[in-house]
Amino acid sequence: MQAATKNDLSVFKHFSLDSKLWVFQANQTLNDEQFNSLETTLSDFCTSWSSHGAALKADFCILERLFVLVSVDSSDKNASGCSIDTLTKTMLELERTLSVKFTDRLCIATELEENVTLWAYSDLIKEVQSKKLPEQTLIFNNSIASLGQLKEWKQPIYHSWISNQ
Repeated sequence: MQAATKNDLSVFKHFSLDSKLWVFQANQTLNDEQFNSLETTLSDFCTSWSSHGAALKADFCILERLFVLVSVDSSDKNASGCSIDTLTKTMLELERTLSVKFTDRLCIATELEENVTLWAYSDLIKEVQSKKLPEQTLIFNNSIASLGQLKEWKQPIYHSWISNQ
């Protein structure tokens, strides 16, 4: 598949807003080789992903060469525990083959004026507590769990979960 079809949220336009969503964030910007390998692997994975032998209607997109969003359309079949484990194993295998972490929850992304910055959790906490970041800074809430929650994915940093840390 061409990268243009997988680098925006339009891949999910026919999915129910209740559809389960997984957000994985890389700990570095993906280079061309990593991006292409990730795209190929996830394309193959989503095409063959099943739950108890039934094919799942699934798709993914890669945003900013950092964020991998994977969803299963809830208007069709839902992913089960075993099929979700398969997604996790696939992402962990990609970590090994691409030398990129997708499961490091202590790597936090912020956005200011359309520029995404990656932070170590401890460094970002210090910046937030000392109010050193501009008010317009957004933080990515990668714990969202459905397509309907995408509107809450980017939050003003001083009105987000991290401001309570």
